[in-house]
Amino acid sequence: MPYHQQHHSDLDVFETVYTGVVSADELQKAIDEGNDFHLKQGVENFLADLSELQSAPTILDVFDLPRQYDNAGVTRSSRMAVVIPKSREMQSLAEFYETVCLNRGWNVRLFETRDEAVSWLQSDGLS
Repeated sequence: MPYHQQHHSDLDVFETVYTGVVSADELQKAIDEGNDFHLKQGVENFLADLSELQSAPTILDVFDLPRQYDNAGVTRSSRMAVVIPKSREMQSLAEFYETVCLNRGWNVRLFETRDEAVSWLQSDGLS
């Protein structure tokens, strides 16, 4: 499986780390699992580490993700930190995801490192 997920209870963060090639079905499964955890446990801080992502689903699949959050009942108070991929092509896709989410009212930010992302998730979120 090209991703693994973990809840860091000490940080109150649900983290998904993606590696290699991720298909549309695998992305959907990872998103569904994160949404389910949010609804059952109330965790509102999400971290997606894409640093080792080599290939991802289409731009249309990424465009649809905010709608899936809405349909799943994820609250708008949730925050999503994304560690950008090393690949320039995948960085562009992450930037597109951030823009789409922000345009639809989701609190999403991109970061170069996991430490920066965790720091933002632990902050008041205003910076």
